[in-house]
Amino acid sequence: MNTPRRNPPHTPPARHGRALGGWLAAVCWPVLCAAAAAAAPAADLAPTLHWDLTYRTALRDHPIPANEFIALWAASLPAGRPITATLKQYTGAPVEAALLIEKPDGHAGDPLATWFVKTTTTAQVCTVHPKVGEHCDPLDPARTEAFVRAVMRMRAPQPVAADEPKGPSGPNGPILLGYHAMLSAWADGHALQRPVAAIEFNDLALELHQMGQPGAGQLSDAIDAIVQTPQGQRERQVAKTQLQQNDALLMAIRDGDTDALRRLLDGGAQADTDDEDRQPLAAAVAFDRRAAVDLLLQRGARIDAHGGQALRVAVQNRKTAMVEYLLAKGARPDPAPGRDVFETPLAAAVGLHDRALAQLLIRHGADPNAPQAHLPLATAATTHDLPMMDLLLGAGARPDGTDADGRTALMLLMRDSGDVDGARARAHPLPPATAALVERIVRRLVAAGADVNTTSRACDNALSTAIAYHADAMVTLLRSLGADPQRQAACQAARNTTRR
Repeated sequence: MNTPRRNPPHTPPARHGRALGGWLAAVCWPVLCAAAAAAAPAADLAPTLHWDLTYRTALRDHPIPANEFIALWAASLPAGRPITATLKQYTGAPVEAALLIEKPDGHAGDPLATWFVKTTTTAQVCTVHPKVGEHCDPLDPARTEAFVRAVMRMRAPQPVAADEPKGPSGPNGPILLGYHAMLSAWADGHALQRPVAAIEFNDLALELHQMGQPGAGQLSDAIDAIVQTPQGQRERQVAKTQLQQNDALLMAIRDGDTDALRRLLDGGAQADTDDEDRQPLAAAVAFDRRAAVDLLLQRGARIDAHGGQALRVAVQNRKTAMVEYLLAKGARPDPAPGRDVFETPLAAAVGLHDRALAQLLIRHGADPNAPQAHLPLATAATTHDLPMMDLLLGAGARPDGTDADGRTALMLLMRDSGDVDGARARAHPLPPATAALVERIVRRLVAAGADVNTTSRACDNALSTAIAYHADAMVTLLRSLGADPQRQAACQAARNTTRR
């Protein structure tokens, strides 16, 4: 910290601006750097603050499950990471209060450290990241000292139990994400270190629908109070209030309490939100609350919001009467042009093998070729649903329609008809009955106009895919149907010539 550092050219993205992780901010704010120039030789500040930055002591004194990700992550932290070097090189004015939050970033899990420090002369917040560098911003000294003391008085809440495992299994069971960071604080000669529960951060508390739980959002609320402008704090509070109202709205819908829903809407709750995961109309559809659907539409909910989410949810939950009701209310059977979606309502019906729902949507104008991740015809083919294929082809589905990667139904069918573990380099033939059905599907696609030599942007085609996945019977079939064994090589050669 003996020479000023320039701010990094970019910073990792934060989920909610500066308040929760966007202070990516070189630990040499000019006032401190000026003090550092005349200070004594550098000494390791961490022992002075009584911090064990291996976090072994904190995990011993505040035990958490061995399969918590933050415990596994802390055990893997290198001793010489940037924040330890920052504290070792510190030569500024004497520290009177300090707080460090260290957590994995949202990308490679690199340690992202945010350090609040109040000295005898000034205060600042500095963020240190191994790839981005360091940056500091000034803070009000009195408020910073009060902030550190307030955090040290906080009672650590119990993490919210996950409804289902949140990660891959390790030696101690599925990896859990109940904790989000490690916290170190020092003031008045006393030190505190502990793991931070995920719900202590507002964004995670809201994701977990736990805003009313004691301790939810307490740490990010305290941080907001010193790093945000008054206007920023007011905006954050408005957003928080709206999310709390949205939670109450969703609970009223779940419980079928139309009177409570009306009171909440009268009180300012939003009938429509920008958060696709918390849409009141979609919730009303999922819980089959027709009265709530009507009330929300009357209060401004968009029936086709988020690419027709409400209709898609109705299909996904196989609520045929609700599908008919929404269509009668004017819901579009397909997303508006230009709207990207993972799947359309028709694709959802095809995935469920529900031909009655698929027919209903097609009668109302659903397009089997509407852009999406996986075209309905490809889904029907790869799940061996020949009657559904016939329905889609009859409705105008293109037999050579491609997905976002340029793959046709034939290519995807070949991928699913062989040995997906190519490392073993041996074929696992399909059972005779399944092989016969796949052959019928291939022949049906070709008869409908599918070209066995259609090539993707990556120069793959049905034959090359069958070869790659060891679908030997399919290789023979495709060759008999006119597949060109040289098509892939010709495509690759043409691409190489173009690049030159």
